[in-house]
Amino acid sequence: MMPKQREVAALTVKILALLPVDGGSVTETALEQAFEASHGSSLRGEAHTCGFGNTREMLETLKEVKVKRTGPSVAYHLTEAGVQLRPKTPQPKPAPPTPTPTPPPATAKPTPAPPTSSTPALSPVAEPKGETSLEALLASLAPSLGPETFVFARIPKRKDVEIDVSPVFAAAVMLFKEEGGLTVVLPIAKRDLLPLGSESCFPCRRITLTVQSSLTAVGLTAAVSNLLALHEIPCNVVAAYHHDHIFVPESNAKQTMNLLSALKVQSELPNAKRRRTE
Repeated sequence: MMPKQREVAALTVKILALLPVDGGSVTETALEQAFEASHGSSLRGEAHTCGFGNTREMLETLKEVKVKRTGPSVAYHLTEAGVQLRPKTPQPKPAPPTPTPTPPPATAKPTPAPPTSSTPALSPVAEPKGETSLEALLASLAPSLGPETFVFARIPKRKDVEIDVSPVFAAAVMLFKEEGGLTVVLPIAKRDLLPLGSESCFPCRRITLTVQSSLTAVGLTAAVSNLLALHEIPCNVVAAYHHDHIFVPESNAKQTMNLLSALKVQSELPNAKRRRTE
């Protein structure tokens, strides 16, 4: 009588459901009792239905059967003592990945203090320094004629092209920005530094009144310009921080020096008389 494959498979599942999956052994008698208690039928009867002569023959035939349960795959074999369970050696589980240690939160670096500038802070706006008395200023004129000839130049505004005027700035002795462009006073020998489209005029000499006049002094430039106007000498006066500068035509430079020296002497006379009477 040949075993029926279908019935054998179903019976195998029933038997393996009764065997502990963690190993051990069980006798035929215990297996038969457990089968009958679980399924309500005789294991021998089921074996006979499947075509086996007895329980031992059935178990001998099924000893290599492997059934995968919810747990590991289980194989079993027969021993003299009964059915020996042999759990299938489970494949080693891959080791969980070693967690990368979380670096400690970065401590915020203190914001470095801005470097202390070596440039001293600007001093507050103060009262101008220098002499304010017109009488004292005229008596101390000490005019000085510079050796260079200058020109007044105009650099027009240009919106269509960017003009590099840094060479002009380096050579200029005076700059003044006004609506019509940039006025520059520079040596006539440096006139070729002016950008294209610039105009220059009034070749002149510079006379510096070396007395340190205050920017709040009243009457000094008027006294000088009135004196030169009497002799029909044009002049352009520039008040700088320390001194006043007079630009006169080159042809009138020596005459202007003589007139200013005479003005100084005339201003000194009343002071000399006052000192004698004192």
